[in-house]
Amino acid sequence: TVLVSGVVTNFCVESTAREAGDYGFQVVIVEDCCAAWSPEIHQATLRSFGLLRGFILTHEKVINKINRTTKENKEQITVH
Repeated sequence: TVLVSGVVTNFCVESTAREAGDYGFQVVIVEDCCAAWSPEIHQATLRSFGLLRGFILTHEKVINKINRTTKENKEQITVH
């Protein structure tokens, strides 16, 4: 799984996410760790990618999923 974040959602972030998907990776765009020139463009890009290519999650959901999978190792990730 590849987690993607950054600026600009509809250029660099989307391009990176699409290419990772093309290489066979499961892709998650971390929606609240990205930005675009406008909220409308940001949301439209996320909606499009989420429907056709991968997953859209907040950073909290990503951390919760990681913590669930690493719980057996007794490791936890925290947000500061």
